[in-house]
Amino acid sequence: MKKLLKYSIFLVYILLIGTNVFVFINGMDISHKIVFYEKATEKLKKENTDLEMHLYKINSLQYTSSKAAELEFSKKADPYFLENLRFALKK
Repeated sequence: MKKLLKYSIFLVYILLIGTNVFVFINGMDISHKIVFYEKATEKLKKENTDLEMHLYKINSLQYTSSKAAELEFSKKADPYFLENLRFALKK
């Protein structure tokens, strides 16, 4: 009876040690995945910031005026149809 008790306690200890090693290895694997996803998230945040800055630059009035000058849109349009009622009255 004492031998059976000793063997069962020994098996329980071996099982607990095996479980502890398994949990430790899984914890290490999960920590590597967490680091990977943190790096990916940081990269996406930087890319998002760069895209926002580019969008703000494109939507700025300075950029718009420089593009208008580049495309020679510097002349303001004159609405000639307000002075001529032919367009308003469809004649």
